[in-house]
This record gives sequence, C-alpha cells and structure tokens, in this order.
Amino acid sequence: MTPRYHLEYFRQLLQGEATVSFRAYWNEYQKNLEECLPRAQFLRLKFSPMEEMQSILESQNVSFRADARAIAREKYFFAFDSSALDEKGRLKAEFKRSLFSGAIGDFYDGQAHLASEKLNKYIGSPREIATASQVAKFQDLVYFADIELEYGDKALGTFLMDVIEKLSFEDDRLLELQRVAATSRRGH
Repeated sequence: MTPRYHLEYFRQLLQGEATVSFRAYWNEYQKNLEECLPRAQFLRLKFSPMEEMQSILESQNVSFRADARAIAREKYFFAFDSSALDEKGRLKAEFKRSLFSGAIGDFYDGQAHLASEKLNKYIGSPREIATASQVAKFQDLVYFADIELEYGDKALGTFLMDVIEKLSFEDDRLLELQRVAATSRRGH
C-alpha cells in the first residue's frame, strides 16, 4: 500500500497543484518509494512517472482530474538532467538562457536575429560532410526545439524550428535531422 502522503503528492502533481516537480520529489523520496512500492511499480514510476502516478492513484481509488498542461510541464522538466534544475525541480533560468552559446537568452531578450546568428555559428557551416561535432550539436538543437514545442515554451520552440528549417546543408545526416524536425513540428 502506497503511503497517503505519496498519494496526495501524486494527486496534486497531476492536477497542477504541486509546489515542486516530480524530479525534486523523487530526489527527496526515492529511497522511501523504493521501500514501500513493489519493485516493478517503483521502476515504472522511475521511468514513466506521469503514467505510473495515474495508475497508482486509480488502483488506490483516489479521485483526481489530470491536467494536461501540468503533465506536459512535468515531462518537460523530466527531459533535463537534474543539474539543470533548481531545488524545486524547475529549469534554472540561467541554464536555459546560456544554451547554444547564449542564443536562447538573446531570443528572450527580443533579439531573434542575434539568436539566429548564434545558432548558425554554434552549429558551424558544414559543407559537403559535417563533422561528428556538428552532427551532435544539430541533434541537440533539434531535440531541444522539439521538447520546447511539446512541453515548454511554444514560441521558443517555433523560433528554433524556423531556424532549423532555414539552415542549408549538403550532408545527408543533417538533412535527415532537418526532415525529422519538420515532421515533428507538423505533429505539434
């Protein structure tokens, strides 16, 4: 049986009423959760927390109304390493602003043109064959843009996807990533 305080937190989180993200809660209560939950349930909670919290509440007959935005917000936070999050499990503003050589900060400061220039410089100008570093940087940018569109700041995600679509490549790996980003964008 799951302790009542965990059930109450799960309910609050899913309804958008929790004061800390699941990542912060997990950091504090992981050992306790591991002790009180069956192993399989604990692992599902660790790797698919939103879905498993709903399942746990339903199995314990705890009523709740899941808030789609609250769940999306939690999935957004869950996508980041804990070092990028503050004590409440929220993304550190200074971390986000520093991403991609400070391009995100420039975007938030209303300097989209400068942000676009920094993103182009960050990736570099691959000619016919991109370096492994350029491919990795472009993958990071596509992933971040997708995460923002899906769970985070839609305006930022849209801006990043616009930049991604405008980049010109000849390298097949980058062109494929560009196609994936365009497909992902249409899905949002």
